[in-house]
Order: sequence, then C-alpha cells, then structure tokens
Amino acid sequence: MKISYMPIICNITVDGNTTSELARMTMISKQNMSRTIRELEQNGMIASRVNSNDKRSETLELTESGKQLVIDANTDVFRMSTIYKKLVGAKDLEIAVSVLNKIIDYHESLEAGNEELLED
Repeated sequence: MKISYMPIICNITVDGNTTSELARMTMISKQNMSRTIRELEQNGMIASRVNSNDKRSETLELTESGKQLVIDANTDVFRMSTIYKKLVGAKDLEIAVSVLNKIIDYHESLEAGNEELLED
C-alpha cells in the first residue's frame, strides 16, 4: 500500500465523494488523483458509482477492504501515539506534533503559490 493512498482513503466520507471533492480536500492534482483512484480501484480499496446528484460524475466509496484499512491505520496511529507518549512524555509529544504541523502548513502554502519565505 502506497502512503500516497492515505489522504484519499481517509477523506472519503460515509456517503462517498466525487473526484473533484477529493482533489480539493487533499490538494492533489486531478492528474495524480485519477491515477491514484484507478490504482485504489484495482486494489479493491474503493469503488465508484454514478453520482445521484449529477449523473455525469461518479461518487467514490470505500469498499470493505478500504474501510478495514482505515480502521487498521487509526489503530496503528493510536498505538504509536501511546508509545511516543511513553517515550517523550505527553507534553513534548504535543509540542513536537504542533511544530511538525506548522512545518507542513508552511510547505503546503508554498505549494499553493505563496512564495513568501518567513524571515527573522
């Protein structure tokens, strides 16, 4: 399973999502999204059906395998969080996650066309 699958799989709602909705939520280009969706369908993680609101588009839904993957991933995240809290303490883990999220936000803003660099 490719790590690039996770943003898509984890953003599919109970009612399903269109490709455009997922591209917007995950900030993945439509070209990359199409390839990844095709791979996820081939791997049996998602299935598509005609969108009930717009017959011209499809809605993507998690299959039972896809749902199990999300459950397993969440279980692993919880388990690793518990290990990390024991390793560094809850407060330091909270600080580390906060710092990493700020770094990720910064790089995502660069990808979104914000070329402004932070200065001292």
